[in-house]
Amino acid sequence: MMGDFTAVAPPAAALEATAQLAAYKLGGLYRDPNATVTLTSSGGGTSRYPAGRAVTLPTVFAHRDVGATECPGNTGARSMPTIKSRTAALVGNLASYPIRQKWLALRSVLAEPSVVESPTARSGRVTRFSGANGAVYWSSTTGAWGVWGVIGSRYDAVGAAGSALGLPRTDERATPDGRGRFNQFQAGSIYWTPQTGAWPVKGAILSRWAQLGHERSSLGYPKSDERAVTGGLRQDFERGYLRYNASTGAVTVNS
Repeated sequence: MMGDFTAVAPPAAALEATAQLAAYKLGGLYRDPNATVTLTSSGGGTSRYPAGRAVTLPTVFAHRDVGATECPGNTGARSMPTIKSRTAALVGNLASYPIRQKWLALRSVLAEPSVVESPTARSGRVTRFSGANGAVYWSSTTGAWGVWGVIGSRYDAVGAAGSALGLPRTDERATPDGRGRFNQFQAGSIYWTPQTGAWPVKGAILSRWAQLGHERSSLGYPKSDERAVTGGLRQDFERGYLRYNASTGAVTVNS
């Protein structure tokens, strides 16, 4: 808060703005404003603690709690309970956050939130995490699902929620044959194996591949993106390809 709050109290608008900023960061990273946090000092000339010292603090704390400073002034410091309670009210019930619930179930893979929850395409929301290039996407129609690893990188590369695939509707799973992994999305899937890489499959080609038995079919796993060819589309697989005829809607198997 900008100003000298040694004797004069911070204005109500400053307290509200501070609480809103804290709620945006803490709520978006699923941190309880009423909890405590243990931080490790990086030291420095203005630090109250030497480098390497672990210090447990309230999640919402004042500058003077960690630094050799009077900030935020005596009246500012007396405003901390107001800021904390307002922040907690703005964050609300963390147990009701669907992305947070999915993150807790996948925490061993995703690690900790690294980018606050934010809107994304298709009326969804997304939070990114520090582990395995992970993200959790949510919408009221699809629910909350995790995407990570090589599949997550491919999903990002094709445009993530704004792509033709849409939002995820499963977590990453092992394929029935045990060779690979896959995620299902609103309008397609991404399949991956160490040998073939990660490739999206969608539309008529996906429907035909599913009829044949997916990865357990004679074609095996995809090994390319769908691409335009004369008269339609083609996608390559381990042991052949599928060709979509735009005039007839038929998908033929070539192996």
